[in-house]
Amino acid sequence: MNESNTPQLCDGENGNNICIECGLCCDGSMFMHVKIDKSDDPTLLKQLGVESVEVRDKPFFLQPCIWQEGKLCRLYNDKRRFKVCKAFKCRLLRQYLSGEISYPSALAVIREILIRRQSVKAFSEILYPDDNKREPSIFSFIRELNLSGKMKDPAFRRIYSKQILDCFIFRELLNRSFYKKNGKTPELDEK
Repeated sequence: MNESNTPQLCDGENGNNICIECGLCCDGSMFMHVKIDKSDDPTLLKQLGVESVEVRDKPFFLQPCIWQEGKLCRLYNDKRRFKVCKAFKCRLLRQYLSGEISYPSALAVIREILIRRQSVKAFSEILYPDDNKREPSIFSFIRELNLSGKMKDPAFRRIYSKQILDCFIFRELLNRSFYKKNGKTPELDEK
């Protein structure tokens, strides 16, 4: 904490910032869509080309966010950045800011989940090679895979056992290290 008791994303001594090493909250790994706050400028959303949807009569924008470049948000320092994006802190970030976890330990968690994410992304591209319109949300891919019934097919499980295991490990890492303490997937409007 700094003198004003406001958490800082960077370790002042070393300039370490785990968010710029990660990007999972913006790339479709953690969320399918993110709530648009009343204070967000709707004309800015249109100007920026942000695709929005209505879920239970509430506005959301789709993930992955088009403003993410690599692991960085191009709007990160823009005062018009979406309210939810400014406020969101995953469990790992909260643990890092409170001193529960060190920078090297947080990076180790991030590196492990990014390796699994890459495997899950490659798996989605194998199963859906023609889905080139927009980068798929990893969150929705795993959700749809579970709902499809394919996971119960022994032949499918035999062919894709490593990829299926990576999906389970990826989701477990999200639950254990990034979502709320209870390990539950956040509600649609929590991000």
